[in-house]
Amino acid sequence: MQTVIVFFGWCVLVLVAAMRFSAHPEFSDSERARRAAEGDVTAQREVEQIALSPYINALQFVIKTLIISAFITYCVYVYGIVGGVLVGTAAVLLVPVWFRAAFVERMADRVSQKLRPFLAKAATMLRPALGWLRDREALSADTVVHSSRELLELVERSPGVMSKDQLKRFEAGFVFDGRTVASVMTPRSMIDALPASETLGPLVIDELYKTGHSRFPVYDGDLDHVVGVLYLHDLIDFKTGSKTAEKAMQKRVYYVHETQTLSHALHGFITTKHHLFVVVNQYRETVGLLSLEDVLEVLLGQKIVDEFDSFDDLRAVAEHNPKDNNSPPSSINV
Repeated sequence: MQTVIVFFGWCVLVLVAAMRFSAHPEFSDSERARRAAEGDVTAQREVEQIALSPYINALQFVIKTLIISAFITYCVYVYGIVGGVLVGTAAVLLVPVWFRAAFVERMADRVSQKLRPFLAKAATMLRPALGWLRDREALSADTVVHSSRELLELVERSPGVMSKDQLKRFEAGFVFDGRTVASVMTPRSMIDALPASETLGPLVIDELYKTGHSRFPVYDGDLDHVVGVLYLHDLIDFKTGSKTAEKAMQKRVYYVHETQTLSHALHGFITTKHHLFVVVNQYRETVGLLSLEDVLEVLLGQKIVDEFDSFDDLRAVAEHNPKDNNSPPSSINV
């Protein structure tokens, strides 16, 4: 009789292990969200089921653990300590072999459908207590991730897996490939440049230092005709006199289109070993500047602020129009 009870307990353990309470949605994520927002009852039910599934799975894990503990304890009671541990352990190890059998899965599906409403109510009441188990189950070995966004959400709701800095870098990696040069460049209105004919006297050099920048485009006529780049470190041993920006600048200029991806720009920085690109539009007009630091900030998920930087976010400063671009006294916005 005791052996029959042991066998029955093992069958219950196999059945519980084979149960799957995860929702099988009828609609895709986007379609489900759209229908739910429009009041579709079926879509709303799916949203509720999907939200509750992790907690039901966590509750299943608790039940399975209790059954295993009770099963091994009874085996020890029937067969002694050594025999009970050996029989109980062997039986538990055989569970994964049997619960995937076709007839077991069919039986488990039927039982799951009947038990789901009761487990849903229990999971709802125990939701706060099951939260930490939900995170544990989210990172289990048999978890299948269907998209990078889902993986990111898994990590975000699993505290302790990554530090804050690691999480920032992890999140940044997902958005890096989708970002364009235009989204991070220093806009044209915030570019500090100087004409090629500008004489580099003490006052001019002092003004350049006050801008907080270390590199300056040099143009011939206007900013749409950049002819070089002036570096402040080249002026450290510079003797003031009649030397112009054209004579002190480095003549090699690199351009990148505003619609290019940051991955493309980073490859360009590595290939050219240059740290500053002039950003142009389809008409070859200058629309901004892109530095290696701009790209690395997105890749690392944090700002890089050195001793030359006066502002953390030049795009935010540009939105306030500090140079009063196109703002004469008689201006009218239509």
